Amino acid sequence: MKNKVKNSLAGVLSVSCILFIGIVYYNGWKEYNSLKKNAEYTKAIVLKIESGPKSKYYVYFEYSINGQLFQNNILYQRRKPTFSSRPIIIGDTCTIAYDRKNPAISTIYRDFSR
Repeated sequence: MKNKVKNSLAGVLSVSCILFIGIVYYNGWKEYNSLKKNAEYTKAIVLKIESGPKSKYYVYFEYSINGQLFQNNILYQRRKPTFSSRPIIIGDTCTIAYDRKNPAISTIYRDFSR
């Protein structure tokens, strides 16, 4: 009897985890496609930089759309060809792509400059 309960709980937990991962992946895919279809560009300012996994950085940035401030962050990898090869510092500006239908969705597009 205990084994049946354990197996049932393990099955429910497995299905729940798979559903959760699927929903997270689907939402990310949906945001990516929306950003790709509705991309607009503006300048952003780097607010904070934190170490991430495998020589990557979390870059936090802020930008303004129609007078409203937005903040976002991405996992930045220096090897991408659209990025400058010099180190990023707080206060740098960069071009970001944002979704004109939902400006809170954005990513760094290219060129850090001081």
